[in-house]
Amino acid sequence: TALRDAYLLLGIRSHSGLELTLGREGEGVSCFRWVRSAAQSRSSDAWTARSPDLMCVPHIPAATMQGQDMWAKFSLSLGEDGLVTVTYGVDGTQWGNYLPEAAMDILRSVDKLTVSVGTYGGHHGTPPAKWAVCRG
Repeated sequence: TALRDAYLLLGIRSHSGLELTLGREGEGVSCFRWVRSAAQSRSSDAWTARSPDLMCVPHIPAATMQGQDMWAKFSLSLGEDGLVTVTYGVDGTQWGNYLPEAAMDILRSVDKLTVSVGTYGGHHGTPPAKWAVCRG
């Protein structure tokens, strides 16, 4: 992940799902929240709605980097019971929480989930945001 403002979206067609924010806006905080969005179409503009944070912790994977590491590694798991867990660092730092059942119902409604990763940008003179999408 990037040192700050790194995002991962686990969801449906890279538009709606669980967003994990690592080092949001340069803070040493990681958070989960639910995001719904739609691309622009002929009949409507693009839109995004974000829930309040479902959970935040005062940790970021970049804080566990050692030596000359340029990337911080982490893993995200989602159990069938809705438990979302983030693990990182040499010591296996771990935190997580259960998703609301309504969110799990949405994720269960599709055969395959999409993972999108990106960095914040394009605001206040920052470089443009960069995103990559992996469809499972």
